[in-house]
Amino acid sequence: MRPNRLQISEAAERLADNAELSDMVSIDPGGVGFTSLAFVRAAKVLAIRQSCGLKSFPSGFAIKTEEYPLAHRLYLYSAGTELSHHAAEFLDFALSDAAQPLIAEVGFADRGIERQGVELQGDRLAFSLTSPEEFSLPLMREMLTELRDAERLSLTFRFTPGSSTLEPRSQSEAELFARLLAAGRYAGKEILLVGLTDSVGDFNNNRSLAVRRAQSVADTLKASVGAGAIDDVLILVQSYGELTPVGCNETGIGRDLNRRVEVWVRDHRR
Repeated sequence: MRPNRLQISEAAERLADNAELSDMVSIDPGGVGFTSLAFVRAAKVLAIRQSCGLKSFPSGFAIKTEEYPLAHRLYLYSAGTELSHHAAEFLDFALSDAAQPLIAEVGFADRGIERQGVELQGDRLAFSLTSPEEFSLPLMREMLTELRDAERLSLTFRFTPGSSTLEPRSQSEAELFARLLAAGRYAGKEILLVGLTDSVGDFNNNRSLAVRRAQSVADTLKASVGAGAIDDVLILVQSYGELTPVGCNETGIGRDLNRRVEVWVRDHRR
């Protein structure tokens, strides 16, 4: 709340234990609390309507794409010196495939990649159609034609402000995805890297910016594995500029969310 210059109400009750907080909310008809997904228990997780009317639903997919506003990252820090054997093994395990089912089991969002069809993206498509912001119906038709048989992956790549350089988390996910591609996880599929932007600036210029960012992701994927390792994978770079925002362009946080490259997969088109 602090970055948005907001304060917690003096009438709010603070609890040190997440489980107790969730239990109290579940028995109070007007109670609202903020806790980890792992401690929802008998309470209900709420969808959030952003200031511009966009809805964000509390799904594992939305948390992994960071499109649910109350999601936050869990960081693991090292002291910058050489790690002990046990510490290094712990960090390696936390990022490994073997750890992900255990992370999900205790209620946290793991690094496993989920899929979602375009039909489940309906709310943001409807918002894009009815929003007062600049819009291109031919471009929307092109987008729906390209994605109608595709599934979106929960991988979403974002960049350091004002650049085409992937931020650290996205860099790590690009390396993970490249290894999966090299291992044949998506054999027989076309990979669509879809660049999208906020609404600041010229509509056509934004589309050009988004395609450059999508291309930078494609380059990162190829550089993350050995030469030629994914040369047989069909990676298509596309851009739809300002269409289908996931955040409100009136806010800095919303604009950050909208500057992204999504990953979609579909069967090879003959």
